Amino acid sequence: MSDGLRRLVVRAVGANSIGAGLAKIISLCSTLLLARLLTPEDFGLMAMASTVTGLIGFFNEIGLGAAIVQRKQVSKEELNGCFAISVLASGFLCLLVIAISWPVADFFNMPALQRLLAVLGFGFFFGALNTVPVALLRRELHFQTVLWLGVCCALIQSAVTIPLAALGFGYWSIVGGFFVGQTFATLWFWRVNSWRPTWPLKPSGGRTLLGYGVEITFTRVLWHVYMNADKLIVGKLLGERAVGIYDVSRSIASLPTSQISGLVTSIASPVFARVQQDLPKLQAVQLRLTRGVAYLTFPLLAGIAILAAELVQVLLGSKWSEAVLPMQALCISEAVATIANLQAQLLISTGRARQLVRYNLMCAFVMPLSLAIGGWQFGLQGIGIAWALVYPLLASWLLRDALRASGLGIKQFWQGVRQPMAGSAVMVLAVYGARQLMQPLQIPALALLATCAAVGVFVYAAYVLLIDKEGLQEIRQVLADFGVPERLLSRWPFSLAPMAQNNI
Repeated sequence: MSDGLRRLVVRAVGANSIGAGLAKIISLCSTLLLARLLTPEDFGLMAMASTVTGLIGFFNEIGLGAAIVQRKQVSKEELNGCFAISVLASGFLCLLVIAISWPVADFFNMPALQRLLAVLGFGFFFGALNTVPVALLRRELHFQTVLWLGVCCALIQSAVTIPLAALGFGYWSIVGGFFVGQTFATLWFWRVNSWRPTWPLKPSGGRTLLGYGVEITFTRVLWHVYMNADKLIVGKLLGERAVGIYDVSRSIASLPTSQISGLVTSIASPVFARVQQDLPKLQAVQLRLTRGVAYLTFPLLAGIAILAAELVQVLLGSKWSEAVLPMQALCISEAVATIANLQAQLLISTGRARQLVRYNLMCAFVMPLSLAIGGWQFGLQGIGIAWALVYPLLASWLLRDALRASGLGIKQFWQGVRQPMAGSAVMVLAVYGARQLMQPLQIPALALLATCAAVGVFVYAAYVLLIDKEGLQEIRQVLADFGVPERLLSRWPFSLAPMAQNNI
């Protein structure tokens, strides 16, 4: 990877991670407070409603935002047409959700779900208004604006949701926070973006982008089906309480994926698009980003899995104890997803959405079937087991297509993630041993959790410093790209690492 492109990616990730991290911390704290104020049934209803509206919501902008980012040149007429299509689609989808709210509620035997869906349907208008402004910001790599907006929205939503929950509004408190936060976000996007639609709005202007956008939408719908079918299956087989418990366990297990992998993926999209014609650069970006994500997410997910019981007890309370086993199983699938999401973005950004459609079509058939069998036979634990066993096998297909697209060898790819996997395994053994030694001492759960977490951090850091020279080299190069003086980087522990090569 060239010096300029490498520094662009590193600094974008570094600067944006601050804003994204703050937003995630705020959201996590809000969720934990809500877990004390609301019931699993409240969370279950919201999870069910969000799954239905999320599936339909992919048709809101019909992939036009991703198409705008992927195209090298986009005219004013095309932007106008994309905006018009999004507005028309949002109105139709709002009416559709209201119409299906009755049969959906009847099917799952959840009367409250009908009212919830009918209200959430109006949220599609936010997506229509934001499609073009957000795509233009991402196209120009203005990630700071988007991510710092996330911080503000998280604060606003929490400031609205928590008081309403304390006053006894139940799941409607989450709905209220969502609408207030989205209203603020929409106003901000239009304020910081210089683009404005011009009259007359002709949907035909976006026709050239619609073809590729439809492919992207189709693959996103398939992805949503197999990634969220578990909630619908749990709701049908086990009820709304089980959905709430499962949704919270998955929210915690997916924290590293949504925070770190999601951040890197959003930055990778335009970077992949820029270098798609230069295979050596594309391979370098793919390998460096995949390795960087693995170094951060693998130990975090391993830590959540080994300390799941303590996390649930300390953060959520005893009424959520059934979330432990599903959370541990989901950490395995989330580790695979952190890598798979980046490979999927490579296919989209290099114009290979059809390959992703085929993969997601296979997953949309296999995963729901596996989840239904697991849930029917073993309840929530069966759902987690299906994710842990079946999803990694399916993701290997996606990795094959991504490596073929970039020309990167499978041996080189696995060498890039080998050390993060080994370091995480060593950390798990150390944390398990520490917990076994301390459990007979009857240490409070919070102290046990903090001590084991400290042991995990120390062991993983020691592994990177003393054994994983490649990882230490990566850290050294990242710090150099941030502008850390060479005199500091020549000292211990960085003196242990060889100089980084710019072509990897």
